[in-house]
Amino acid sequence: MKNKFIIGRYLPLDSIVHRMDPRAKLAFVFFYIVLVFFCHSFPMYGWMLLVLLIFMY
Repeated sequence: MKNKFIIGRYLPLDSIVHRMDPRAKLAFVFFYIVLVFFCHSFPMYGWMLLVLLIFMY
């Protein structure tokens, strides 16, 4: 059971975010955090989650 946990384990994936330059990743995360603070409704949070999932896969 110990081997089934993936938290903190390196997973070699090939998404848009994984191929980005590290500086661009930092800029993207900062921009995304600012956008999340401007969300005021649950549908907006849903859209933000959708955008994040699209970039991750």
